[in-house]
Amino acid sequence: MIEMFDDRVEVSNPGGLLPIVAKDFGHKSMTRNPLIFGLFTRMHLVEKVASGIPRMQEAMKAANLPEPEFHTEGMFTAVFKRAISIRPKTASVSSLSQACPKLEMRYNSIAEQIIEYCSKPHSIQKIMEVVGQTNRSRFKKNIINPLLDAGILSMTIPDKPNSPLQQYHTNCVSLP
Repeated sequence: MIEMFDDRVEVSNPGGLLPIVAKDFGHKSMTRNPLIFGLFTRMHLVEKVASGIPRMQEAMKAANLPEPEFHTEGMFTAVFKRAISIRPKTASVSSLSQACPKLEMRYNSIAEQIIEYCSKPHSIQKIMEVVGQTNRSRFKKNIINPLLDAGILSMTIPDKPNSPLQQYHTNCVSLP
C-alpha cells in the first residue's frame, strides 16, 4: 500500500516481516515463498538479495533527503520524507501574482516550490530537477527571470549571471 502525504510517502506491507528478518533488520533476508523467489531469480528480476534497505538509504542520501524510517512492528512500513512539502493552492497564488506580475499564473505552483526550496542557495540544474523541469532556457525565461525581477530570488554571483557556479536563493520577502 502506498500513501502520499504533504511531507512524506509511506509504503506499507500488511504481511509484515518474518520474525528472523525483523530481528536482524537490514542485514538478513529470507524468502516467504521459495518457488516464486526461484522463478524471479531465473527471470533475472532479483538484483541482489538483502540489498534493498542499504540501496534505499544510499538513494535518499544522494538526493540530500533524510534517511528513510522503517517500522517493523506489525505491518512493515517504510517512510520517505519529501524535500519540500506540496501544499494545496490557497490565497498565496494571488499573493504571488501580485508580487511577481511577470510570472504567468500557470507557473505559480512551480514558483512556490522554488521559493520554498531556495531558502538555501541551489544551482539552476538542482532547482530544475526538484521541480521536474527539463528545458533550461524556457525555465529561466518563464520562471527564474520573473522571480529575479520581482526581487523574490537573488543570484549568489549577481555580476556574473551566466557563471557555471551561479546559484539562486530566496530573499526575505513577505508576499502581500
